[in-house]
Amino acid sequence: MWMGLFWVDRSPLALCALCGSGRGCIVMSCSLTGSGPATISLWSGSILWPRLFSVSELPPLVHITDVEVVGDHELRLTFEDGTVGDVAFDDREWRGVFEPLRDPREFAKVLVDREIGTVVWPNGLDMAPEPLYQDALQHQLLRP
Repeated sequence: MWMGLFWVDRSPLALCALCGSGRGCIVMSCSLTGSGPATISLWSGSILWPRLFSVSELPPLVHITDVEVVGDHELRLTFEDGTVGDVAFDDREWRGVFEPLRDPREFAKVLVDREIGTVVWPNGLDMAPEPLYQDALQHQLLRP
């Protein structure tokens, strides 16, 4: 049961008798958005993390503190939590903006940007530290 309908900033608001507070509640709209046919999409998870089921399962954000080139397309990464691991990029398809890194000499110009906590290249490219951390954990080097 709606007590009244108001328009504020073109958003339909109504005073709701159900909540009892007298505050405005947002009215659900059934108006069309877009011109194409409607499709129903079930969430299929993340492309990057296909086995991820909830936000609480996200890997921790651990910044990269050091990088060493140990192969044509392989990096030894050190993370702020002390994890050290090798990450190989041999099977990567170097397309688009990453195409220059196909050349091992360009790839070897990698640096750590301490402000953003990840690896970067002089041409402005960077990589997210989260998947690099997961790869490093799988190929972790144990330091005495």
